[in-house]
Amino acid sequence: MQIGSRQRESYRQEGYLVVRRLISGDDLRELDRMTDRLLDGDLQPELAYRGWTPDHFYTFWEPGMEDRTDLPRRDRLRLMANMYPPLLQGPGQPPGDPRRGGIDL
Repeated sequence: MQIGSRQRESYRQEGYLVVRRLISGDDLRELDRMTDRLLDGDLQPELAYRGWTPDHFYTFWEPGMEDRTDLPRRDRLRLMANMYPPLLQGPGQPPGDPRRGGIDL
């Protein structure tokens, strides 16, 4: 795929590039369904991070929104990740889960 001068200029000004038809059809619909399930809290991590698979995604909430029940969960999220923040941890402790004895840096 080649990028034309208009696309390059748009990237320099806007910071992103639109790639049409990169994913389409059934693949796009499946990705959309997976994204909905993630935002709604219906998915759990399936891949290990540093040899450990957490039982939930690390969730950053919009400030002051975590406990609000008047808004859908997806409207209160800022970021979700399978990679936990670095921790000071002892031998055999999984990375990133403060509930298991780690300390946030």
